[in-house]
Amino acid sequence: MKYKNLDEIKYENMKDLEYVAALTGRVPYYDATSKRALLLTREEAQEYATKLAKEGKFAEAKDLLGAMKRDYLKELEGELALRPFSMRIPFPLWVKLHALALKHETSPSAVLKRLLAKALRELIEELHSRGIIEDRAYIILKDAISNIESIQERKTFKVDELGRKYVLIYEHEKPIRVEDIPYLHAFLKMLVKVHAGKVGVPGEIVDLLFEKAVTSNFETPEAFFFTYVGLFKVKDDVFLRIGAEVNTLDFRHVVFDYPIKAIQEFPPEIVLKFHELIMFDAFLDCPEVIDVIKEKLEKKEAITLADYKAIFCHKFDEEIEALYKEGAKSMSTAFLPYCFEDYPLPLFTPRFAKDELIINGITLKRRAKTQEAVRALREKFKRAYYDALGLSDQKIREAEESIKRGKIDEEALEILSTARGIDLFLDYMLEDHGRRDILSAFSKPSEVFTVKFPKPLARILELFTGKRLNELIKELL
Repeated sequence: MKYKNLDEIKYENMKDLEYVAALTGRVPYYDATSKRALLLTREEAQEYATKLAKEGKFAEAKDLLGAMKRDYLKELEGELALRPFSMRIPFPLWVKLHALALKHETSPSAVLKRLLAKALRELIEELHSRGIIEDRAYIILKDAISNIESIQERKTFKVDELGRKYVLIYEHEKPIRVEDIPYLHAFLKMLVKVHAGKVGVPGEIVDLLFEKAVTSNFETPEAFFFTYVGLFKVKDDVFLRIGAEVNTLDFRHVVFDYPIKAIQEFPPEIVLKFHELIMFDAFLDCPEVIDVIKEKLEKKEAITLADYKAIFCHKFDEEIEALYKEGAKSMSTAFLPYCFEDYPLPLFTPRFAKDELIINGITLKRRAKTQEAVRALREKFKRAYYDALGLSDQKIREAEESIKRGKIDEEALEILSTARGIDLFLDYMLEDHGRRDILSAFSKPSEVFTVKFPKPLARILELFTGKRLNELIKELL
């Protein structure tokens, strides 16, 4: 990095001048008449004070003599405590900052602190080698940098059910329209069947889980669509994942009817394998409950509230009790299955360039041309779902033509229902009728981060680089 010479530095106030004086062993003085900031040796300061006095500038001369008595380095040393201050990081570097924090399993502020400490170390090594800063200042600043680097900060990443470390950078939840539920239901059911079939889980247990989309009193259960964008760590690399969590199932059926039917109709190992696959909490951490329930069923004993709580390993006692006593409207969706939300969507390798974030050739821009990127993402995801389900544009056209000819059969209806379900799923995931879409994850012009760093050292970096801290951070990132 290129650094300013002493005569090139632009001082904004007296404090700036005092910082540089502390490093160089000079005496700072601002000549108000000539509007010049001066760094004087002690001999030069004594001569300048004499000159000022002879010119009748007695107060100025006195100030300069007073400056000669001050130990600016000692004063600077007393200001080197770590203090929080905020800085605004431009898009898309705030995403990169989170990615670096996840990669090193720390916090964004810790990454900022390390970057600034590294830049400061390089600066003082360069200035010391050129004889610009004194040995005493060099030692004090080196110790300060070592102290900065030694302080541990809390980790800000989370760990999901599969043990993956991640950071969410966008979240958006919205209700699903009642008329869309049957189609989303058809698509998700098919997707679960295909995914489960790969590990030998029969489709019949999937049918059982997805058995009810409408309650017995004709009320449609509330359904919500949750979209997220997250950075995920896989081994030592960080990837971007765009995913969704969605549930179209009837809560009461899932909590009370389905678990009992599942252990009546399928071997315990199949039930447990299926639940592990879709991250559904029933029986997973307490498989011994299956034997208790089976024995009660064989004896025709009633399944109690305590049994239902045990099925979910007592993780959701209050929610299950509320549902048991008051009905589905009191139910939290926290423990319902989300159908392996990232299957079969791709992981993206992020690349950062100026004001753009590029993932696998798709440019996510902050403002302009966002719809092009949305369409590109939509097509990529659509193809992933089509491939997973064995769908094709030709199969869909054939099904449509069959319906037009008046040939109504279940296969054609299933193909068209699933295809519409995919389109609706992608609508909810990527677009919201122009008001808000997935790219709003990257629409912020900047983000504020707080970092603990000695403010005088941050200012010294600015003075010798000639760059504002935001510019410097952008360059360092």
